[in-house]
Amino acid sequence: MSQKRKMREITANRLIRYYPGGQRQLSGNFNPIPGMNAGCQIAAMNIQTKCSDLAIYESRFIHAGNCGYALKPEFLLDQTAPRISPKRIVIKVISGRNLPQTGKRIHTYVNIRVQGEKEDKTEKATRKVNDDGRNPKWEEELRFDVRVPELGFLLFQVKRSQYFGLKRACIASYAVPVVNLVNGPCSIPLHDENLVPLDKTYLLIQVTISDSSSA
Repeated sequence: MSQKRKMREITANRLIRYYPGGQRQLSGNFNPIPGMNAGCQIAAMNIQTKCSDLAIYESRFIHAGNCGYALKPEFLLDQTAPRISPKRIVIKVISGRNLPQTGKRIHTYVNIRVQGEKEDKTEKATRKVNDDGRNPKWEEELRFDVRVPELGFLLFQVKRSQYFGLKRACIASYAVPVVNLVNGPCSIPLHDENLVPLDKTYLLIQVTISDSSSA
């Protein structure tokens, strides 16, 4: 914690780019969140490697209007700045629309992962629905408590399971910063495994956000 606090003091008035370990030989991506949480501005991501880490990193800029930059939370610039109170987020996963099909019945479910500060990291999933996989319905609520909303991300992943769960595959996903969530029903546009938007494919959800102390 003392190292993180010191790093935030350094990055408050310096531009810092951070890289994966120098001994790495493969082109996979590293988790950019620890660096972002310490206030670093630029992560050296391999954009040719499509993965959940890249999806989370890119979501910062997508939800900032793709203008080329995203503002850091104010408390990373001034550690005495006001903070957003901890939140309880209830996601009701309603259904999927126009998901990629395999031509046979299959088990489909939604996995939601919270990433950010270490104490907020958690992962939950809906039940599995056995049908053709095109328009599955779940109607299931998942609850998350996020202590540091400014640094949190939600990663939605639509997954399929075969052979009694021995074979699993993520067929669509989408990442969103917690601070960009709003109360009410919404449709989550889904991307394929290469992070390319799928045509008219989305996840219907209902979002309820409240202060965790009053939830």
